[in-house]
Amino acid sequence: MGTRVNTMKVDRHLINQGVFAHLPDSRQSGSWVGVLARGWRHRMLLVTMVVVLIPAVVIRTMPAVTASFLLLGTLWVWDAYVRRCREWERYGAELALFKKLLASELVEAFYASSRDEETFAESLKELPSFGDRPARQADPVYCLRHLWLRRMLERFFPRAEATILDLGCQHGLMTTLFDRAGWSFIGVDLNPESLRIVHAAHQRWPLARVDAAALPFPSEHFDLINFSEVIEHLSDPRAALREIRRCLRPGGLFFLTTNNRHGLLWSDWMNPLNVMEKLIGLAWPAVLPPPTLVWSHETLGLSYYHTNFTADEIRDLLRDAGLEIVWWRSYNHLGEAQHVLLKLFPDWTERRAAGVLHAIDRICNVLPLLNRLGMYWLIVGRKSVAVDSAR
Repeated sequence: MGTRVNTMKVDRHLINQGVFAHLPDSRQSGSWVGVLARGWRHRMLLVTMVVVLIPAVVIRTMPAVTASFLLLGTLWVWDAYVRRCREWERYGAELALFKKLLASELVEAFYASSRDEETFAESLKELPSFGDRPARQADPVYCLRHLWLRRMLERFFPRAEATILDLGCQHGLMTTLFDRAGWSFIGVDLNPESLRIVHAAHQRWPLARVDAAALPFPSEHFDLINFSEVIEHLSDPRAALREIRRCLRPGGLFFLTTNNRHGLLWSDWMNPLNVMEKLIGLAWPAVLPPPTLVWSHETLGLSYYHTNFTADEIRDLLRDAGLEIVWWRSYNHLGEAQHVLLKLFPDWTERRAAGVLHAIDRICNVLPLLNRLGMYWLIVGRKSVAVDSAR
């Protein structure tokens, strides 16, 4: 998806400013221990918090309460310090790997390769159906994103006829919405293996291998461009956004979803200093943890470029491309806790799980500050009228 990694021009200033951002530690564990407390530090912190509070609750004397909270405060500061040191260590290791990827042909080799037929068949089985299949068999984030995009279409794009570009269609999970609505559409992606999977499942769909930074379509051609979970993989997101603006018709919209650097992990809630850090980061992004650069996919044995964005970075990118925001939310506020929810209710279908997670997101999105702390950004935008007038 997007510009090939080995053609990237690395700008050290942009890397240091966090424009190239996030990756590993997004690994989600489906186990109870992994979800409730990631690593020995958090297990110890969780147990100590419970033990230390017992004297404060039972004895109820000022010295006991003071000592309990002083100990808790010390533990929280220590946990935050260790966490930050490890994040900077990880950042340095990822920067080294990122530079190594830039100088190699690994990405080109990945695009040129093809999975064996058995792995290919398994990939088709694992795709979410957004129906009555048990939700635990699919990634609940896909189901939730699918439902959010459907709601966005109903609210902002109530048209009987339209021409749509699904830019970075991957496995066509969101393209199904355009197909069911009867709109004219085309799905494009840079990864030929993704297009092969889509073609096997939907042979009549129009598909093409396309670079997001150089769209082979005429100007003002599309009514809507879906740009879901793509921008974080691009070396030059501004080039792709400028192409989106060029290809949109007057009054046309684009949907953008991507990773949120402000997003709260489940483990963050065990240390109020981590929560404060993410909240303060909404106004001063410099206090946020260092960005990550390379996403390591342990199952596939791959490492590839992936980033996330602060609110300010998203605004700057869109403004520089001549695009403006119509509607902005964050989603997936439960984060890794969604796996706990699916273990508590193993019979939930994909549709039911997405509905519950969507309801939780809607509640969180009406609350100040919390509405910016979901794991992903959800944006509806359009061409900037001011830019059009200036030209």
